[in-house]
Amino acid sequence: MISSSTLIVYAAIGIITGAVVNWAIYRLAWNKREIGPWSPVPESVNQRPALARIPILGWLLLRSESSVHGSGFWIRPVLIECCMGLFFAFFANWKADQLAEITIDGTISHSILVWQTIAHLTLVTLLVAATFVDFDEQTIPDEITVAGVIAGLAFAVAGPGVELWTPQFGEASGTATRLGFIDEADWPESFGSLRGMLIAMAIIGCWGLASMPKLCTLKYGFRRGVQYLIASVIRPRRKSLPKGMPRRRKPFPISTA
Repeated sequence: MISSSTLIVYAAIGIITGAVVNWAIYRLAWNKREIGPWSPVPESVNQRPALARIPILGWLLLRSESSVHGSGFWIRPVLIECCMGLFFAFFANWKADQLAEITIDGTISHSILVWQTIAHLTLVTLLVAATFVDFDEQTIPDEITVAGVIAGLAFAVAGPGVELWTPQFGEASGTATRLGFIDEADWPESFGSLRGMLIAMAIIGCWGLASMPKLCTLKYGFRRGVQYLIASVIRPRRKSLPKGMPRRRKPFPISTA
């Protein structure tokens, strides 16, 4: 069981992380929106309160901007920050109880507890941001997916007590194993064949495609979504833009037929 003071610290970290999630929802989306206490003050608003940048409280103070951003625009961000604070405290306490149950003497390795908590909460934070961007636009930013993959692999390789789950058949339903180089004695013979090489090339190709900047959306149907996906990958860079001007990120379909 974690002390009350520690739970308060986790809750505060969760609330601050929720503020970062709200920023990501509006600023990492395809159609970026200037909504939130970090955005410029709208022309129709004279000034913002000095406390507007404080999580939760700031959104309550921004209710006066409903005429600009829409009625009740502040409700979801407030709920996200409150729920993130509660979840961080709950998860830290649950993780401590879970690890205490599986240890022999009930003691918990502090490093394992911290690393497992950080790893899970980091991925949950990215998942929450991706979920609400997906709700708004039916797209997930590459900044979130690529960062999540890299963070997950980094935790699995370096984090103490953070392993990838490997399914097993038979007596054991699953085991947690650390990600690393496979032992030569455990290398399947089929991996050294032509079939194994083709499978490896396909995996690397899919990984490369997943890591490339692209547009993925089914908002306009599956066929048009595939057209947008291919066009966003192979489209040439415009040469008519003045030097130093950023390229407009506007996709186009391969055909209109």
